[in-house]
Amino acid sequence: MSKVSSIYNLSFILFADDTNILYSHKDLDVLTTTINSELAKVQVWFECNKLSLNISKTNFMYFRNAHTPPVNCNIHINGVPLTEKLSTKFLGVTIDANLNWHEHILNITKSISKNTGILYKLTKLLSTKSLFMLYNALILPYLNHCNIVWGNCSITKINQLFLLQKKAIRICSQSNYLDHTNPIFKKQKTLKVEDIHTFQTAIFMYKYTTNFLPASFQSFFTYNANIHSYPTRRSTDLHLDNPRTLLAQKSIRHHGPDIWNSLPESIKSSTSLNAFKATTKKYVLSKYNDQQ
Repeated sequence: MSKVSSIYNLSFILFADDTNILYSHKDLDVLTTTINSELAKVQVWFECNKLSLNISKTNFMYFRNAHTPPVNCNIHINGVPLTEKLSTKFLGVTIDANLNWHEHILNITKSISKNTGILYKLTKLLSTKSLFMLYNALILPYLNHCNIVWGNCSITKINQLFLLQKKAIRICSQSNYLDHTNPIFKKQKTLKVEDIHTFQTAIFMYKYTTNFLPASFQSFFTYNANIHSYPTRRSTDLHLDNPRTLLAQKSIRHHGPDIWNSLPESIKSSTSLNAFKATTKKYVLSKYNDQQ
């Protein structure tokens, strides 16, 4: 099947019976032409392997920044045009064409609001311990799931979730709606939504420095020592580039080294992943003072 192979031009993500195909190019015309040409090869591969493609359930997304005007992308298979989607759900995360995570935040905000209402109705029936067990089951999964991907979005969107998170833990602790929440976070050893992102990113970076990540990430980051040969206090840190766009600044390629370099050396030198998780969480919680 090498004559119809498209593996060298496209990237594939396979999960169960779903297939996602990725391709990027700065020139829209080149992108469209290449995609259509490669999709024709994919269709031939399906036919040769006696498989069928449900074109009515096949669509595409054109990723672009928020300032790029709408364009007509003529993507098709076997002459049948595919429908463009502005957002789609992938493994529980709603991805939008501008990668601003607006739809995802909106979706989990609705779910957390609903479940917070459930917690409130149970305050007269359950103990604080039981309420926090429900918090861990009804609220925290929405804040935890793939936070490393979407958790570095705009502060406005994160604050929407943080306000709901504070409301939920006040309900669980049966506190006044004006009480400071930091003591509750510390006592329950639960992280704020923005710190969940820091925590998950730090774990990713630890796995990178200890070679626990797939081979595709081996050259994802660069140490300062590989940039210049002269010894400095920061030579063992990961190199922090200066991307031009805000979106690039929020990507893990830039944000990851920033978080990693900010951690104390005693934490970064942890001898196991479990030890790293424990010390990092303790370090983050230690920054919660009693006046917030």
